[in-house]
Amino acid sequence: MGEPGLRRFGLGPEPGEVLRPEVIAERCVHSHLEQATCRACVDACPRGAFVLDDERLGIDTDRCDACGLCAPACPQGAVLDAFAPVTYRVGGEPVAFAACERALPVIGEPGIMPCLHALGLRHLLALRRDGVARLVFSRADCRSCPRGRATPIDTHLDAARQILEGRGLAPMLTVFLSPEHWSRAQGAAARQPKPGLDRRAFFRQAIGSAVDQVVRRMEGEMAQRGIPPGRYFPTTAPGQVVPFAPTIDVECCTGCDACARLCPEGAIRVDADTYRLDADACTGCRVCVDVCAQRAVTIEGLAVPTQTEVSLHRRRCRACGVSFHTPKPDGAGASVCPVCTVTSHHRRLFQVLD
Repeated sequence: MGEPGLRRFGLGPEPGEVLRPEVIAERCVHSHLEQATCRACVDACPRGAFVLDDERLGIDTDRCDACGLCAPACPQGAVLDAFAPVTYRVGGEPVAFAACERALPVIGEPGIMPCLHALGLRHLLALRRDGVARLVFSRADCRSCPRGRATPIDTHLDAARQILEGRGLAPMLTVFLSPEHWSRAQGAAARQPKPGLDRRAFFRQAIGSAVDQVVRRMEGEMAQRGIPPGRYFPTTAPGQVVPFAPTIDVECCTGCDACARLCPEGAIRVDADTYRLDADACTGCRVCVDVCAQRAVTIEGLAVPTQTEVSLHRRRCRACGVSFHTPKPDGAGASVCPVCTVTSHHRRLFQVLD
């Protein structure tokens, strides 16, 4: 349907200018671990706009078209896109409206986004937590769109459904409308005055709503992107599906604590000679997997957690004498600490080689 148009009435910037995604460097896994293997934003970008090498992670602004697909792909919520659904009260209930710009090429209008696939699991769970029970969408043919190779909105919706149903909550009712019917439904919802507003106040609010949309977008959902998806609806009973479930293989683990020290969300932590595994806090960033030299840590997506703690046993290293802990019980080996294991404990560390 052609290139995306400008926002009606000239209210707001063009998508290719100030609405490019923003990267919060301190949340990126590459700020926590140099050898992190995460390439989520790079792999999600249909235009190759993300640059990742040994020196930097950045965005080629000439390539970026502000599609926002990098945002839901980032496990740490380090990438913030600039678009969001618009929510109105219809029949007394919050209803969220969103349409892709190829279906309705007037980007910047409330609810019109570059791509519906930019609505990830975090965003959907945030909407449901805020009381939204219905989603009204419109989209073009994703098969003919270069952005259609991204993880589809349907996959995110199914993940949200599994999590909500596992907690005894009704999933959001999702309706896909034609562009014409979506515009009518969105327009009708937008025209409904809020209770208690006189006519003058209603029109004053309607005029300012377009500008307020930008403010709400930046101060509302954008500030929540760093919340682990499992925190929106935490587990309340065994057997509930979580977005990500970390597991430690006791047979491989040496008790070096690297995973616990580097996990940015504390999904794995050391607590009184025990590894505590908090699946609700896991974002799937895989820092724990990348740092584990023994390949003892795994993460499974949309799974039921099978492990919440791993007991650690105190030992004294027979090589250096330092105290350490290991998940292996007495009599199961591990007589040297993780450092001596790596440095070949039989060598003299003070030896100077010729």
